[in-house]
Amino acid sequence: MKNKKGVDALKSWRTSILNTFLIVVSVAAAIMMVATIFEARSKTGLWPIVIYYGILTVLLIVLAIFRKINPRARAWGVLIVPYIIGIISLASHGLGSSGKIYLFALPVGALILIGPGSAILMAIFSLATMVSFAIFSQNGMLALWLQTERTSFLLDDWIWETVDLAMLLAIIMSPKLITSRYWSSLVGQKKHI
Repeated sequence: MKNKKGVDALKSWRTSILNTFLIVVSVAAAIMMVATIFEARSKTGLWPIVIYYGILTVLLIVLAIFRKINPRARAWGVLIVPYIIGIISLASHGLGSSGKIYLFALPVGALILIGPGSAILMAIFSLATMVSFAIFSQNGMLALWLQTERTSFLLDDWIWETVDLAMLLAIIMSPKLITSRYWSSLVGQKKHI
């Protein structure tokens, strides 16, 4: 009986983190979407990326609004979005992009939102994706997809990557901060018992 209460408490905690996290991620995605639109206005070939990011932003907003959807399915949905964004980023801007940071963040998010098995799975997916892109690059396929390699001295590239990094930090830090606050509240409750 005590174990069931612990499992239920963990599920409730993860759902609470997921709900807050989806709000943070939806806001960050909307800001990143606006930044991508501004970037696409000055560079050719980025409008398909804007469309993909728009679809993914809407998906995140839907996951944030419809809380009746199974929390595990919502958590997988929120993990799939940055995975796809990481792939798009690597394909369109290469190793100088934030794509590898998205892939790095996925196992951490999976660990917090779902559990250790999901974290290991996302780590494997992230590594397999990087290996695939290395093969694509070696075979010349990546050259067909690249819009620009973001390893330049252009101020625009630095601005877009800084906005991207700021949003990624918000996305990565929010579940950790929520988790820290939760554990602090538990420690505070134990002191009063």
